[in-house]
Amino acid sequence: GAQAETGESTKCFVGGIGETTDEALKKYFETHGPVEEVTIMRDKLTGQSRGFGFITFVHRATAETVSSFRHNINGRFCEVKIATPRDERSKPHPPPPPPRGA
Repeated sequence: GAQAETGESTKCFVGGIGETTDEALKKYFETHGPVEEVTIMRDKLTGQSRGFGFITFVHRATAETVSSFRHNINGRFCEVKIATPRDERSKPHPPPPPPRGA
């Protein structure tokens, strides 16, 4: 069903990305769903990737899917986590689902 919360864009933290471009990262994640914005954090002096960034998905459902498994981008395993707004950090988190096949 169409719930109100699926309409909100969701920001995710992406860690372990290594040297790549915003465009390449966007292309990769667009295979999972529409992407609103990609920002790779870069060193101010060298302009090199600091190994992490943020990606905003148009739909929360896409963010939830993408954050549920590891991604191999340019031969490196990356971790995606939904970025929690500060006011939600104090809430307890539900336990992670058991691994498949357990």
